[in-house]
Amino acid sequence: VNAVRLIGLSTALANAADLGDWLGLPPHVGETAPLGFFNFKPELRPVPCEKHIMGFPGKHYCPRMATMNKPVYGAVREHSPTKPALVFVASRRQTRLTAQAMVTLASQDGEPAQFLGMSAGEVEAAAAECRDEDLAHLLRFGVGMHHAGLENSDRDLVERLFTERKIQILVCTATLAWGVNLPAHLVVVKGTEYFDATLKKYVDFEITDVLQMIGRAGRPQYDDKAVACIFVEESKKNFYKKFLFEPFPVESNLHKVLHNHVLAEIAGETLSCVADGIEYLTWTYLFRRLMQNPSFYGLDDASPEGARDHMFGLVNGVIEALIEEDCVEEALDDDGDDGGEAAPGMRPLRATLLGKIASYYYLDYATAGMMHRELFDAHDLRRSLDLNDLLRLVSRATEFAEMPVRHNEGEENEKLHRGLPLKVTSRDDFEDPHIKTFLLLQGHFCRATFPIQDFYNDTRGALDNATRVVAAAVDIAAETGALDSCLGLMTITQMV
Repeated sequence: VNAVRLIGLSTALANAADLGDWLGLPPHVGETAPLGFFNFKPELRPVPCEKHIMGFPGKHYCPRMATMNKPVYGAVREHSPTKPALVFVASRRQTRLTAQAMVTLASQDGEPAQFLGMSAGEVEAAAAECRDEDLAHLLRFGVGMHHAGLENSDRDLVERLFTERKIQILVCTATLAWGVNLPAHLVVVKGTEYFDATLKKYVDFEITDVLQMIGRAGRPQYDDKAVACIFVEESKKNFYKKFLFEPFPVESNLHKVLHNHVLAEIAGETLSCVADGIEYLTWTYLFRRLMQNPSFYGLDDASPEGARDHMFGLVNGVIEALIEEDCVEEALDDDGDDGGEAAPGMRPLRATLLGKIASYYYLDYATAGMMHRELFDAHDLRRSLDLNDLLRLVSRATEFAEMPVRHNEGEENEKLHRGLPLKVTSRDDFEDPHIKTFLLLQGHFCRATFPIQDFYNDTRGALDNATRVVAAAVDIAAETGALDSCLGLMTITQMV
């Protein structure tokens, strides 16, 4: 910390003292304590932000989003008729639908070009630059869209046009709130839910994500006030009224991904036993918050002894899971002794070759264990794995569990499947993210034409992960001695 002059966070915290303590900063600044932290209340932001929360009835997500289109248009007309407006939505598909709705509503009002701030020549030049046909159409009406699936050149073009006020409305996904600095006079959060493919249902955004979106409202050099409109499902109005007007505590999520962190430390030989793992946790933000909010972390006994037992159980459970997946093993000394009489938590541990491979490639420990079992069993039974088997193996990696599967997208996946050479079984679910990955990778290899534009965007995400997943699988196959599988996976590496 001494080498860092400033650390800035973009939102006010209710538990800034915990964060300061974790960073090693004293709570107050004095002559003998040159380091310190400052926590500014939301009211002190350079441009005051006026917030409006509106609730919308409706059990089903898509119809509810459709009913929000006209209020979004109305909010722009009322609060930002001539100034830039950002509209945040939950998915790439919603960026298209919402942007098209803005164009339709403006045309129905008899002012189709009301959001346009450039000449006809500039419009045609901008549209000619677009790789995405929908975006080119929208720009002609002063409306843009922005999401991770667009080509980089299209995203750069939209950002430039919005910054120069050539287009007035930009419909975007939540990634824009974190990644690109494009403030606007008005921010509309159109819905606070997104579809979780793993849970196969709509879940709420983290409150910090919503706060980050709202934080884009207000341009210090142009505005003396900003406006944020948050459109939510009716039953959630009171929740957002409470947390949008009060600082929100920041919690740790380390306990949810602790396995891979501990494996990396063991592979790096900085942890060698459970006791070292507990010591490692004492340096984390998780340890700072454990006693402050015990129920959040599943701590039943908030006494020091209860916290110690909880941490021991947490680390011990992680180690046992890593051992079960053959990523970690008990170390033997020169005499072949495994330290059987060592005190609890002191038995020596070391990473296996599989664990080192997982750590090197940033591979999830569960993926490494799954691949090792499948490849070892096939080699042990002298069963040769063909391209279909190996590609399915790669697609089952935990890394692809977050592949977006949108609502009712199973039909599109099934349509894609009909034109591909490698088939899925009757037991497979076309709304499974791993099955979708299997189909998209095939489509990439075959240069297939995808039924919807979103599949091209999703394929880029799948390929980003596939490169290291397949490379790790090659090493795992080599470690098991499965030559045929190793050569087959090298072929997939070349295809990727």
